[in-house]
Amino acid sequence: MKVLILHKNESKARELAYKSVSDFRVRKVEARVQESHHIKPQLLQGYTLLMVLGGDGTILECARHLAGSGIPLLGINFGKVGFLSSIEPEDWPLALEKLMQRQYSLEQRMMLEAQIIRNGQVHLLGSALNDVVIRSQVLHIMSLNLAVDGSPYAIYRADGVIIATPTGSTAYSYSAGGPVLAPDLAAIAVTPVCPQLSGARALVVSAEALLELTVESDYGAGISLDGEKEMDLEQRDRVLIEKSAQTVTFVQINPVSCMKKIRRCGKRIS
Repeated sequence: MKVLILHKNESKARELAYKSVSDFRVRKVEARVQESHHIKPQLLQGYTLLMVLGGDGTILECARHLAGSGIPLLGINFGKVGFLSSIEPEDWPLALEKLMQRQYSLEQRMMLEAQIIRNGQVHLLGSALNDVVIRSQVLHIMSLNLAVDGSPYAIYRADGVIIATPTGSTAYSYSAGGPVLAPDLAAIAVTPVCPQLSGARALVVSAEALLELTVESDYGAGISLDGEKEMDLEQRDRVLIEKSAQTVTFVQINPVSCMKKIRRCGKRIS
C-alpha cells in the first residue's frame, strides 16, 4: 500500500493528515501528505490509495482527478454533511486498523459525460461526478427542450435544469427539490430549477439513457460540470448527456445511508 493524503486548508484537517502519515509509517506503509488544491493527475502515479480530509467540495475536486484511474478514495469528513465521506475524524483510529486488515468495501460511482453540438460541430466538455447544470445567466427564465433516447419528453421553462448522478442527487439537485437516489442505483435525475409551471416535475431515467437538451433562450445561458468552469451556451445549442465510461472508486469503511446523513445535517442546522 502506498498512500497519498490530501487535506483542506484547515488546521484540524492538517493536524490529522500529518498524524495519519505517522500512523501509516509506523505500520511500514509509505505515505505522503499535501494540501488538496495542489493535486494534479501526474502526482497520483504509483499510489494505491488516496485519502482526502475535507468537505464534499474538497473530495469532489480530488475525485475528478481519479476518474478512470482505479485508485480508490477514502474520504474523512471535515465538512457539514459528508455525503462523500466514509468516516468522521474521530473514527480514524478504528478506520486505520480496518484499512490495514482490509475490512472495507469498494464502491463504484458513475459519472456523466457532456458534449455540445453547435452548428454541426461537436465540442466535448468532459465528465462530472455530481451533476451537469444548465442555467440562465440573467434574471429571466429559459426554455429547454428535453429529449430522452431521441424522443421528445418535455419543455422546461425554468431558471435551469440539473442533470445529476446518484452521487450528485444529494447536492444541488436535492436543494432544488429533486429525488435522492441510492448511490448504487443505475439512474440519472433530471431536476428543473424554479420551474414556471407546476407540471414541470423532476424525472428519473435509466443510466443508459441519452439525454438531449436544446437551448431556447433569448438571454444568456451557461453550462457547468460539478460547478466548475462554466461555458456559455448559444441559441439552438444541443447538449448531449450520457453515462461516462469512467467511474470513481470510493472506500467504504463505515457506510451511512444518504437519508441518515440528511437527517443528521438537519439536526445540526436546527
